[in-house]
Amino acid sequence: MPAAAEDATIIDSAKFRSSSRLPNLTYFDKTTGTSIWRCSQPGVGVLGTRSQGDERLLMLIGQCNGNPKNVHSTTLIHDSRPFMNAMSNRARGGGYEDCGAGAKYPNCKIKFADIDNIHEVTKVYNKLITLGFQEKAKDAQTWMKELDKTDYRWML
Repeated sequence: MPAAAEDATIIDSAKFRSSSRLPNLTYFDKTTGTSIWRCSQPGVGVLGTRSQGDERLLMLIGQCNGNPKNVHSTTLIHDSRPFMNAMSNRARGGGYEDCGAGAKYPNCKIKFADIDNIHEVTKVYNKLITLGFQEKAKDAQTWMKELDKTDYRWML
């Protein structure tokens, strides 16, 4: 957590995020000062509910990014879902961050990666890993057939 984040801010953010999965640091580059954080979707819902603690936490995350190119303390959000999925999740109490100047998260920018189902991506990845690390050697034709069965092509 950013050092400036108070307990109340962290608790408020956790309550606002799906399954209380608040932003957490997953990678930090010592050379550039750039960091990668992970979290679940915010509980915006159809009424556009907001959390000042969550908004503050994302602002603090942008401020602790030490990259000199990030002069505006911008937090770039990469949402794995397609935009339409994020919109429809609002009906179930989820959603996405309202980003940009004049928005609830003014220091944030959001990009959607258009991955339809991240759980299917994980399944394909696990199949590929299993195939790649098989101890028993297979002939090329058999291996290619098993590669086809992983359904990796739908991700390209």
